[in-house]
Amino acid sequence: MCGVHSNEYSEEFEGHWLGRFEESLEEFVYPKGDPDAVTISGRDVELLDPGVFINDTLIDFYIKYLQSEISESRRQACHFFNSFFS
Repeated sequence: MCGVHSNEYSEEFEGHWLGRFEESLEEFVYPKGDPDAVTISGRDVELLDPGVFINDTLIDFYIKYLQSEISESRRQACHFFNSFFS
């Protein structure tokens, strides 16, 4: 079972984006309203447990998160790719 559902985990990550998940997590869309938003499911969150391989959805989420955290001028100097290749 994923640590996201335990009180200990929630307290540890209070204020962090992971701490926003609730036990009834079905989907988390980031960033909301973006046509290229990434949808994280409860199963994706369980993959964040230690010793478990993450998937492309989690990688794409983190790319989107990093993209939103850097300054606009820095963002213009970078190109962000998703991890899904056709």
